[in-house]
Amino acid sequence: MLFSCKVRPISLVVLFCLASAISYATALHTGKCVGVTDGDSIFVMIDGREQEIRLEGVDCPEFGQAFCKRAKQFTSGLVFGKDVAVQEVTFDNYGRMVGRVYVGQADLSLELVRAGLAWHYKRYSKETRLSDAEVEARRDRRGLWADENPVAPWAFRHQGGAENQPKEDATGDLHGNIKSKAFHHSSCPHYQCKNCIVVFKTREEAIRAGYHPCGNCKP
Repeated sequence: MLFSCKVRPISLVVLFCLASAISYATALHTGKCVGVTDGDSIFVMIDGREQEIRLEGVDCPEFGQAFCKRAKQFTSGLVFGKDVAVQEVTFDNYGRMVGRVYVGQADLSLELVRAGLAWHYKRYSKETRLSDAEVEARRDRRGLWADENPVAPWAFRHQGGAENQPKEDATGDLHGNIKSKAFHHSSCPHYQCKNCIVVFKTREEAIRAGYHPCGNCKP
C-alpha cells in the first residue's frame, strides 16, 4: 500500500525519466510540500517561495462532496512534508502551476485515480494510464466508486457546488485568513487554507477584529 511505502531520495536518473514522461511538460522542479489545500491542490517550496500546484490530469471531489476529505488525507499522507518532484505543464488562470507531482517513484495523480479518490479529467487529459486506472477503480468499486451515482466535481461546480449544499454546521467557528483578512464559513473551500489560522466564534467578532466576509461563502 502507498501509505507504507518508503520514499527514497530522487536520483538524477529518476528525474530524467520524469522529465520525459509527459512530452508536453515544460520544466522540472523539486522542493518540499508545505501545504495541502485539497486532494488535487498542494503547495511546494520552489526556489525559496511557496508555489501552488494543481495536479494535472485529475479532478478530486470538491469541498461538500463525499470523499473530499479522504482525498485530501490521501494526498497529505503521501506528500506533505516530503521532498517532491513537480513536472510543470502550464499555469492556469488562477496563477497555479499545473503539473504532475512525484514522491519517490509514485505519481500522485495516478495514485489518486487508482485509489478511487479522483476522476481522470478527460477534458484536459487523454493519458491512457489515467483512463485505465479509472476503469479499474470503477470495476473494483474503490473509494468514491462505491457510491451508486457519484457526481463528478465539474458537474458539482456547475450546479453551484457547496453554496447549494445544506449548511448543517452553520453555527460552527469561522476561520480568518491572516493575509487576506477574509473570514470563511466551514462550507467554504478556503476554510482550511494554510493562512486561515484565526478562529472566530461569531461574525461580529471577526468584523470587530478587522476581517471581512469571504465573497465566496458569504458567512
